[in-house]
Amino acid sequence: MHKEAMELNEIIKKESPLIYGLLSETGKKTYFSKTGIFAQSLQAKQTELNATIGIALEEDGSIMHLKSITKYILLEPQDIFPYVPMPGKPELRKLWQQSIYEKNPSLKSLISTPVVTNALTHGVSVTAQLFIDPEDIILLSDKSWSNYNVIFSTQEPIFKSYKTFSEGGLDIDALEDAFGQNIGKKILLLNYPNNPTGYSPTNKEVQRILEIIKKRADMGDRILAVCDDAYFGLTYEDNVYKESLFAPLSNIHENILAIKIDGATKENFAWGLRVGFLTFGYKGMTKSVCKALEEKIVGTVARNISNVSNLSQSLVLKSLNSPDYSQEKQEKQEILKLRYNAIKEVLKNPKFNEYFNALPFNSGYFMCLELNKNIDIEKVRKKLLLDYDTGVVTTSGCIRIAFSSVNLKNIPLLFENIYTACKNIV
Repeated sequence: MHKEAMELNEIIKKESPLIYGLLSETGKKTYFSKTGIFAQSLQAKQTELNATIGIALEEDGSIMHLKSITKYILLEPQDIFPYVPMPGKPELRKLWQQSIYEKNPSLKSLISTPVVTNALTHGVSVTAQLFIDPEDIILLSDKSWSNYNVIFSTQEPIFKSYKTFSEGGLDIDALEDAFGQNIGKKILLLNYPNNPTGYSPTNKEVQRILEIIKKRADMGDRILAVCDDAYFGLTYEDNVYKESLFAPLSNIHENILAIKIDGATKENFAWGLRVGFLTFGYKGMTKSVCKALEEKIVGTVARNISNVSNLSQSLVLKSLNSPDYSQEKQEKQEILKLRYNAIKEVLKNPKFNEYFNALPFNSGYFMCLELNKNIDIEKVRKKLLLDYDTGVVTTSGCIRIAFSSVNLKNIPLLFENIYTACKNIV
């Protein structure tokens, strides 16, 4: 094992044995070199003759670039073309950390400075590399993003799926049962608002979820709570918990490490910019452990993709600093809420119950329809595609509808098409 990795491990092990024990073997070996090319380039940054970093400069020292690119972008070349620090732009990282505290008022404890990832999929992958070993147990609901299995399966864990819903809400008893009898390391994946169902826990449900997690930590389980907050903030009912579960989980028990995976992609409607963040929270977190964990993330990012686009980070930073940012975001959220309410109204028609029922939904981009058992879901999808010019996704045994991408006036037609397609197949 490299000396620099061992140094990071010693810091973590000394100040938080729990976090050290949660690291995978790969995670323990991961480090960000203080003597590599990037570090040497930083040391030479202010020199008069700098022949370290692999970029090109004009004779006057300005960044070399093509005008056929810059003519389309209203930013300075320095905010577009050069490499940025591998953890991400410092101002962007600090601003996102500040926003986490602002959006989660109950969060008072120390959290790490978010490290920039190439959106949330990359954040999930980094988490898998740093924390998951073969035969580690991952708890996830039976209605979950299919890509989780693809990403995590490379680490060869054991997936324990539990039932998502019961009686119009979360099946929290099923979550408790999924922890099982054995005490040990558990990775708990919490994705709210959920993809594919578009459901977030209510205030009452969150209290029960936290009670169960804390109870298991009291029993001796070492828990990595992974909060995939891709659709954070997009809630449409008053009784929905408005903060991330990352907030309470960051300071609930010494046997729980919380990870927040979030970003500008879905939350700020900037999908193609691919800017995400990874943040840690832990009861008893110290600045030195924060720094060590951040360096392990950076080491993984550097190993995988070097760093995230300067241009994308600059655009997100400009947006966050804009005086119109909050209002613009609220306006877009209101559009989604109108579509959500329109679906609720459409589904009041009892005729739809003949062929399908809506699973609980109250947030996010999606909702799901569960077809009656005698209806072939894949046949319905293909019929909608071929005969009704309508596209939907089948996943987790349901039809997933991304109402985020459906014009308000077309929502009634969408459900009529699904109804008619089911009727014709039956």
